[in-house]
Amino acid sequence: MKRITTMIFLTLILSGCSNSSEPNLDGWNQLPDAIVSGGVPKDGIPSITNPEWKSASEVNWLADTALVAGVVIDGQAYAFPHAIMDQHEIVNEPNRATPYTISFCPLTGSSVVFKSTIGGGVKTFGVSGLLLQNNLIMFDRQTDSNWPQLRLQSDEGVLINTQLDLIDHTEIEWGSWKILHPGTMLMSRNTGRDPDSYIPNLLYSGNRSPGSPPWFRMNYSDTRLQPKIRVLGVYLGNGTKAYAMSSFNNGRKIINDTIDGAKIAVFGDKASRMIRAFISTVNGQSLTLRLKDGSDVSSLGDVQFVDDETETVWDLNGNAVEGSLKGEKMDRAKSFIAYWFAWSAFNRDTELWEE
Repeated sequence: MKRITTMIFLTLILSGCSNSSEPNLDGWNQLPDAIVSGGVPKDGIPSITNPEWKSASEVNWLADTALVAGVVIDGQAYAFPHAIMDQHEIVNEPNRATPYTISFCPLTGSSVVFKSTIGGGVKTFGVSGLLLQNNLIMFDRQTDSNWPQLRLQSDEGVLINTQLDLIDHTEIEWGSWKILHPGTMLMSRNTGRDPDSYIPNLLYSGNRSPGSPPWFRMNYSDTRLQPKIRVLGVYLGNGTKAYAMSSFNNGRKIINDTIDGAKIAVFGDKASRMIRAFISTVNGQSLTLRLKDGSDVSSLGDVQFVDDETETVWDLNGNAVEGSLKGEKMDRAKSFIAYWFAWSAFNRDTELWEE
């Protein structure tokens, strides 16, 4: 407990000195007033490379209600607990068949998973200690280029303007992820730190309430929602739109919508804190989805959708399992969870879905 208390104390001390020195921003894409020091040096928050893994049956420390970022890579499901990501922010898996990196910024509530083969080689990432609109700025160790997480590209260095290639992932409660993926692996607490320090919601606990302001300075504010409302931000065509998790407070439902003229279906589930967006056009046919009878109360793993146009049945991964479109698949829309203040600052023309 003493070690945990010390870690929290250091976090607060470091955040309090964030404006003591301004970073050198020569050669950046960003305006100087947008970037600040986060109060920690480069690698002051240690990223992890090649983590250890535990099967779900081996894990007894993480509550089923704890949030994880779940991803399926090369057919295997993996889960990254927020409790670990709070303290490390970046995890690199460079030796997989599909090398990838997951980044998580506790200050903006955002996780992004991307392929780490970039510019002809595999890159590994660390925490720069800098923030853009409160958001994590990563750097790659091979070229020392800087990558603001929510810009989804490099904004400084050899790889400036290079885009990240995102991988679909889901933020969800651990128990629900296990239902969807019984064979999942969970990132191990064996990181070199005291494993008992990884307690969900311990760090940044006062930073998560919907009305609490960003910790560091911002040069933009959109007051349509409270700052820390969690939203799924979606990119489609040339448009962006945000769907608040609070839109699903009555349980489980589907929102049929359009972004930049393209059909989209957004599924949300209050109990699991899960929200997914699908591009609901298949083989040129636009589809309108509804929950299949009983799916409003079924186990999450049994949830299915039906489209009005063909009466095809779809599963939670977007696969057509019955009907005339059986064998087809709805693609996931490019999207991720973030706090509203961060999503709107990085996407200033964003639409906001409202009832």
